[in-house]
Amino acid sequence: DAGTATFSMQSLDLNALLKSAARKFSPLAEKAGLALTVSLSDGESRVKADADRLMQVLDNLLSNAIKFTPQGGGISLTCQGGEKFVVIHIKDTGPGIPPEARERIFERFYQVDKARTGGGARGYGLGLAISKQIVETHGGALSLSTEDGVGGHFVVKLPLQT
Repeated sequence: DAGTATFSMQSLDLNALLKSAARKFSPLAEKAGLALTVSLSDGESRVKADADRLMQVLDNLLSNAIKFTPQGGGISLTCQGGEKFVVIHIKDTGPGIPPEARERIFERFYQVDKARTGGGARGYGLGLAISKQIVETHGGALSLSTEDGVGGHFVVKLPLQT
């Protein structure tokens, strides 16, 4: 919020970043009994970005997907290039986010399940707020596109490198 975070913006191929994220999270997904699939863009996927910060976003979104998807479910990580933007989709087959929580999901300290009292699935409610701020600093947008009971579907939209 204070604008003191530093970003090292360089030319980055998002397909390569997604491959790296898949290598990192495949063992975790497998251990949780989940299938992780990756689809890379056939089109342009180069952006001007800080690779470490965008990996932080993917880490958060994929960690959440693994955490909240029941065993036997699946997670997909997709990159789609367009004319002006490249879009990353992170979808899971978990229970999804309740309608009453969707408007607040990106607020700092907000947690969907207030009843959880700890354990491995409990966080601080900062991950999505930080992720949204990182994506917006890159000139992009992070949004939730989900339907009742269909799972989580997060969309990261970033401008193509010009």
